[in-house]
Amino acid sequence: MPDYNAQAHIQRFLGDNPHGHLYVLVGYASVWGLAWLQENTPGRPVTLIIGDTRPHHFDSATNRDRARALQFLRRGDARTLSWYRTRRSAQGKSMLHAKGWIIAAPGERSATAALIGSANLTRAGLQDNWEMMALAADGELSRIGRQLDGLMQGRTVSRKPWDAESRLIEAIEAGRRVQELTKAMPTRQRRPPAARRRSGCLTLAAAMGVLVASIATLLLLL
Repeated sequence: MPDYNAQAHIQRFLGDNPHGHLYVLVGYASVWGLAWLQENTPGRPVTLIIGDTRPHHFDSATNRDRARALQFLRRGDARTLSWYRTRRSAQGKSMLHAKGWIIAAPGERSATAALIGSANLTRAGLQDNWEMMALAADGELSRIGRQLDGLMQGRTVSRKPWDAESRLIEAIEAGRRVQELTKAMPTRQRRPPAARRRSGCLTLAAAMGVLVASIATLLLLL
């Protein structure tokens, strides 16, 4: 597997560190990413913190991925949080944009292992994009642990992350309902309004062309 493939690095990191609380920090995630996390973290406590949890990131997916993602969100040993600042302040608007896979005991201000990189928790981030991932050196683990603890306690970013499970569950289930309704609709009704408008415009253009041609023919006969 290519060295720039983030999935391979993350799976190797999880295999080398099979125990301990896993913290996953990403700017963006998707239904596919949540499903991947469910499949790759069985039996271990996970805290996932996402920066941007806007519903449209979670409204498109296969039924299989939806089911796995919902399993993760409803796990008793997993938490999904979000952190961003919408009001402009001295620090300005901001969101969590870190990408890291960190092993650390809750409440401890030091990590035991950390994989830091550029990949988000999406199919593109884990499988398709050219990403860079690197293990943190032992001398950096204390600093990473302090940063993580400061984020969780709201000391370094002025507020704590908040629970996002309900928001994401609602978005995923709403997306599934829309997908089911779309499949149940007749094919003609499924065509997007823009496509129908384009079709109507083409018909009108054709009619105008015939009219212009008829007028030209009459003028020639006169």
